[in-house]
Amino acid sequence: MWGSKGNMPLDRRAPLLPGVIRESVRKADKHHLTGKPTELMRQLVRICESGGRVLDPFAGSGTTLVAAELEGYCWTGVEKTEHYAEVTKSRIGQL
Repeated sequence: MWGSKGNMPLDRRAPLLPGVIRESVRKADKHHLTGKPTELMRQLVRICESGGRVLDPFAGSGTTLVAAELEGYCWTGVEKTEHYAEVTKSRIGQL
């Protein structure tokens, strides 16, 4: 999802992604029932322009936030389940 104030800029410097991306889920990525591969999320967060912020309003175990941190982006995550919020804190703290 792309969010911006106003129209999406046409002179973006961030890459566009292909329509299909395939990535295997490794056991190390399974911190949540619907856990995503960290490498997949690293590819996806790169559509954010340099200096941008990644927002994950349903953070789960934080894979998107871990990917954003690894790629050097600022990030904001929201997770209502305390257990998964703690999992996310732990994962970010281990980077």
